[in-house]
Amino acid sequence: MARAVPARQHRGGGRARPARRVARRWHPRVRARRRRGPAVRRRRRRRLRPGPAPHPHRRAGDRAARRGRRAGRRAARLGTLPRRLRGVRRRRAGRAAGLSVTGEQDALEAGRGRAALDVLVQLVGRFGNLALGVVATVVLVQALGIEGNGQWATILAVATLVGVAGEFGLEPSAVRLAAQEREDEARWITALLLVRCAIALPASLLAAAICFAVSTDGTMALAGALVSGTILAGAPMSLRTIFQLRVRNDVPIVVMTVNSVAWLAAIVLLAVLDGGLVAFAASFLAIQVATTGLMVVLALRELDLQGGELVARARRLVRIGFVVGIGTALTTAYAKVDQVMVLEIAGERDAGLYGSAYILLDRLQFIPSAVMTTAFPLLAAAWPGDRPRIHGLAQRILELLLLASAPILAFTVVAPEQVVRALFGAEFQDAGAALPILMGAYVLVAFGYLMGFMAIVVDAQRIFVRIALAGLLFNVVANLLVIPDHGYVGAAWTTLATEVLVCGLAARATLVGRVGMRPALVPLLRIAAAAAVMGVAVAAAERAGAPLAVLVLTAALSYPAAVLALRAVPRSDVTRAVGAVRGRLGG
Repeated sequence: MARAVPARQHRGGGRARPARRVARRWHPRVRARRRRGPAVRRRRRRRLRPGPAPHPHRRAGDRAARRGRRAGRRAARLGTLPRRLRGVRRRRAGRAAGLSVTGEQDALEAGRGRAALDVLVQLVGRFGNLALGVVATVVLVQALGIEGNGQWATILAVATLVGVAGEFGLEPSAVRLAAQEREDEARWITALLLVRCAIALPASLLAAAICFAVSTDGTMALAGALVSGTILAGAPMSLRTIFQLRVRNDVPIVVMTVNSVAWLAAIVLLAVLDGGLVAFAASFLAIQVATTGLMVVLALRELDLQGGELVARARRLVRIGFVVGIGTALTTAYAKVDQVMVLEIAGERDAGLYGSAYILLDRLQFIPSAVMTTAFPLLAAAWPGDRPRIHGLAQRILELLLLASAPILAFTVVAPEQVVRALFGAEFQDAGAALPILMGAYVLVAFGYLMGFMAIVVDAQRIFVRIALAGLLFNVVANLLVIPDHGYVGAAWTTLATEVLVCGLAARATLVGRVGMRPALVPLLRIAAAAAVMGVAVAAAERAGAPLAVLVLTAALSYPAAVLALRAVPRSDVTRAVGAVRGRLGG
């Protein structure tokens, strides 16, 4: 009969364990495993620690606590939160599966740092293009003169108006559909390209016909036909939506910069050679063709176009983008029709003065455009389930838009003649009378960007179309009444009144009516007060006889100081934004 193995009682009490089982702790293999490190020994001791078995609920709680500690250690190593860590894993899995990362998902998962960096890249790039555009405009205006500049501004107004109508609201619709159906992204982009090219051809012919109808001579008609060809040449530029879906706005900015540099070089060369209006128009068309080809090459390296149900997809694109396109066309119409009316009613001189002042308003729209390019997917993702988030986002966007536009208005109120004289020369000094009025309209134009994108988010495009139509009718009637007596200055006041009407109605229909938001006025008033302080400082320097460079330096120093002193922007937000950008750049 086999001898029974005695049992030993653990020091902590509980169930007895056979002596042979305890002795296995000193087996050579066990000792070899224990020599692997302190962590192994600690785990071994915890496993062999005597005592009563824990309660099942307590055991489950310990496992959850261990998982939480492990997640915290991973977050500390990666410098991010566990929720964002899951977002990183989802993006990596999507790229491994060959799927794109849409603008909405990437913006949501990247957080404030990615959004701030995306806006910063656009602002820096667009500001550089603005500087190049201002220099090009100055050289072009001086080369063409007042009458020639009036003809050129009218041709550009017609081409812009018809070109926006030809876009037909297709790009925002394609971005939304490609983001929702990620597996069919290439097919949606292909359908977008085909529809844009199909619409661009009749749009170019229509623009050429309008330019021929409003032309004062054969030279202007030929230049109008050449500029109208840029509508067809720019249709493949719709492939930039590929980079918008991937939140890589730096690529379109690079292409835009190439276009600006080439256009500036062409203008300088033609100005030296005494080129006329037709030569400038031909160069404009050639540069558009070249930069469009560059965009196509870069886009096709990123994504291969694919077929499959293109007709059905094209119909759906047109159906969704129809309302958006009508609203965009009407908005551009009431913004550009006054240039044509000034030319026809007041003459070429008033049209040249008004066009030189209005072109600054047009160029400065890169600021709200850059902000809304990044903010639009955030607003769309927050609607309709997270209304507090969309309220906070809309409030921050309003503050940011006012923060950028208010100092421009204050500066032009104080020194409009100096700005116009420095940019366009002494013969355009009379345009300074319209510049501060148009900059007041610019503040409302910046707010209008938010209202327009918000209308798309809350599905209020039809309401926005009616508002834009009312703005167009008001603008035409008011211009017919004021331009004969007040010329280009009356047209500027009409533009300001139109923006007040449209922005007020759009805010009431979208922010107040659909979103249920009432903007907080105290932060906006603080920003306006900071701009007023800057205006007072610039006015004091201007009264002392300071040149324009000193006035700009005074504004650049006084406005940030006033913003921080009046707490128009919380210092914590500034610190957080700077830290986020540094983190992204360092990573």
